[in-house]
Amino acid sequence: MSWRGRAPGLACTAISALLAALGLGGCVTLPTSGQISNAARLGSSTGGQQVQGVQLVPVPPGDGWSPSDIVRGFLAASGASWSGSKDSLSIAYDYLASSYRKYWRPTWSATVIDAVPAVTEIRSPLRVNSGPRTTIVRLTTQHVERLKAVKYGAVSAVVSSRRHEFDFTLTQVGGQWRIDGMPSGGNILLLTAPDFIRDYQPRDRYFFPAGAAGNVLVPDPVYIPQQAGVAGVRGLVSSLLTDPPASSWLYQAAATAFPSGTKLIGVQVPGGVNAVVDLGGTALRASPAIRQRMLAQLFFTLTTAPYGTSSGTQVRSVTLQLSHPLSLQPGSDKGWLRGGPRSPPRLYLPGLGATGAPELNVLRAGATTPAPVPLSPGLGHGPFTAIAVSPASQLVQGRPGVPVLAGCRGKTVYLLPLTPGARPLSRTVPSRCTSLSWDYNGNLWVAAGTAAFALHADPGTGQVSGLSDVFNVAGTSLPASAIIQAIRVAPDGVRVAMIVHDKAGNQIVVGSARLTPAVSFANSGVLVTVGSDITGPIDLSWWDPDHLLVLARPGHRGLELDEAPLNGGPAATLYTQLPVGITALTASWPYPQVVLGTQGSAVKIAPNGSFRLEIRSGVPAYPG
Repeated sequence: MSWRGRAPGLACTAISALLAALGLGGCVTLPTSGQISNAARLGSSTGGQQVQGVQLVPVPPGDGWSPSDIVRGFLAASGASWSGSKDSLSIAYDYLASSYRKYWRPTWSATVIDAVPAVTEIRSPLRVNSGPRTTIVRLTTQHVERLKAVKYGAVSAVVSSRRHEFDFTLTQVGGQWRIDGMPSGGNILLLTAPDFIRDYQPRDRYFFPAGAAGNVLVPDPVYIPQQAGVAGVRGLVSSLLTDPPASSWLYQAAATAFPSGTKLIGVQVPGGVNAVVDLGGTALRASPAIRQRMLAQLFFTLTTAPYGTSSGTQVRSVTLQLSHPLSLQPGSDKGWLRGGPRSPPRLYLPGLGATGAPELNVLRAGATTPAPVPLSPGLGHGPFTAIAVSPASQLVQGRPGVPVLAGCRGKTVYLLPLTPGARPLSRTVPSRCTSLSWDYNGNLWVAAGTAAFALHADPGTGQVSGLSDVFNVAGTSLPASAIIQAIRVAPDGVRVAMIVHDKAGNQIVVGSARLTPAVSFANSGVLVTVGSDITGPIDLSWWDPDHLLVLARPGHRGLELDEAPLNGGPAATLYTQLPVGITALTASWPYPQVVLGTQGSAVKIAPNGSFRLEIRSGVPAYPG
């Protein structure tokens, strides 16, 4: 949504340093390393922060207020007093005609609009058949988030970045204007963005990949009421007991560990710190391994505040009350959240040899000079338009797996295990390849035109097999002609982020993958829009389990680096006015490293804002 502030631009000297490092020229000539100013340090998670400590007092309608004043006052009173119950809206009801009050039944599934929407009277007051005078007031907003109920007070956000209009009918009662008709038959609750941020807190529910035995949790972003208290905790617990429904973007991609037939006996939060969850039914017969998975879902759902909320959750530990109590305390990660490599990753830098054949250099962690990687002939000639290297974090018989280099040129995808003597192979896709991404299950995702394809590499040998169509924009909410410009799979292997391009421009969407029996898109009909307030996204990378890092070209202001939360909240600008020559982005987390690429150079930006020219290179890539 468009309710974030823009960060100040970089100083000329900072731009000059980065321009010089990229070989693009600048105000003055500076070395190929230095320091740049940044709007917010990399690694921050500012998206969706809550506004706390502000108590707004709703005001009843005044004498002689115009129809537009009444709609503005009703909107302010609704947001200022909303706490989830009809009683909290007593002042807002004063703006309604007495005959209409019984029809307004707001729920937690609110509609979020701009901070200051346009409110105009579109029809002069008129009188019909000697009845009261009536008029229509139109509220116009450029962005909308519709909060869709998940269950038990939790909602998810569906973002629409386009113009929306809401018409209110008003009538004169005793000489005073009052509302007697609203959009959606009266069941709508409109909240401005500041009211929404104050009244709701972003959280994650956690599930496991459907059909997979691995202990990797997949976050599902939701919002819950700020004032929910123990009821909110109980609601989150209840929402974990069943798989995501067909309306969810995680349908058939994620599943719960709680056995079907689990009964929630009760939830207590003594002291507001330790949540005690008492279960019955089939959960009592669950194996020790399933009990640990159930406990992990509860622990991370109830204790984490993933979007930098200052209020967040006060729960610090969770006890699962079955025949024998199980508990998890702070710091009990145990690898449940797969956020990326377990050690500082290598940076892969492609290039061209004297004959025009592809070359590859690797910058190992802690090294200052890239080292060449021998490549077998057979990779064709000319630069790759995209590369990706499979993560070698999987252990096969106690040893790291074999990384596989993937590169594409035109409609051809080349694959080469990075082991001595390995021979490359190639696959042809129907359209020009635009982007590549490996997941942590050995699957290579290939974006080509309006579709995405997948191949599989055995982690032990690096041998590649298969080529299947896993996603097509046809049949989704996207235009049938939309081109997939960039694709990145999250480390959990389930969530897939894409930048798609059509005649309306570029947008960022996230969907989910079903891993068994073969990798495929799980619920193509439900895509989540994120970063809707980022103008001109051109490349992206996963920054942590809850945020994307986005390279964007916002009009004529040069390029910028933004951080987009997965819950649909406002993005945060990290760097502005980057050189126009940058075309690609690669990032690594939990070791926060970012590399920006041009057609001939790669520049690394550190969390403290320093940068360094790594090598003359094509499009760089961290594993993934």
